[in-house]
Amino acid sequence: MQQDDNPMDTVNIVDVEALLLRSRESLNNAEKHAKTTSAKCYALKLKYESACRRLEHLKGGKGPLLASKGPLEVYEFWLNVPGYSGTIKGVTARLTQYGDVQQVAEVKGKTSGGLGGAVIGGVIFGPVGAVVGAVASRKTTITTETHTVDSRQFELEVVGQGFAWSTIQTGEQYLSSFQQIRDYINNRGRQDESIEDAIATQLNTVEETRVALDNATVAEREALEASAEALTSYNSLLKEHPTHNSQSPQTVLTAIKAWLFGSK
Repeated sequence: MQQDDNPMDTVNIVDVEALLLRSRESLNNAEKHAKTTSAKCYALKLKYESACRRLEHLKGGKGPLLASKGPLEVYEFWLNVPGYSGTIKGVTARLTQYGDVQQVAEVKGKTSGGLGGAVIGGVIFGPVGAVVGAVASRKTTITTETHTVDSRQFELEVVGQGFAWSTIQTGEQYLSSFQQIRDYINNRGRQDESIEDAIATQLNTVEETRVALDNATVAEREALEASAEALTSYNSLLKEHPTHNSQSPQTVLTAIKAWLFGSK
């Protein structure tokens, strides 16, 4: 077996390629960590902004707007309807349906033909035959068409201490929105928490979220710096060993086999 006079060249290839692979793996891990950290930081930023908005709404005395339809507005701690504007506590809502959805069948008949039969009948049997032929050749087609008739009406009633208000609307498009408004009013109307308690709780939430966001921002900056350093290190290795830029693990394996099992 004949080996190369200078096997160190192949050994150097292996060493360099191993070094490049480790550097590239470190870069991939650093970039992945930076991406995960940035996503977490962004999510906390959105959460913090949402917490601040809710706090401002609470300080306004009503809380966030939950739903609205025409003159009706449902807030977390407040309700606006014609004839009433005040706390939602103790208010109830009810949804009533009148009418129903029905399938209505319409039967139609259509008569066609008769002239051709009358001519043939007249030739064979004379005038009387023409009448008989015309009647016999007529064809009546019966068709049945089914239609959906929606006669539903929806009444939303809102009742509180000293007031009552209702609205009736026709059409399925009102059903889901009225159901949502009814549920909001009934859920918020049964609440025990005062708006003062909600403000105190929200202040704590805002502060906790701010601290978490600050920590995440620091972690994101450190992860981005580590990723940048890993990229710089990898690029430096590529510049230091330009002939190995395109070498792959398979290329290295081939070089080792050629050195160990060279031609005789």
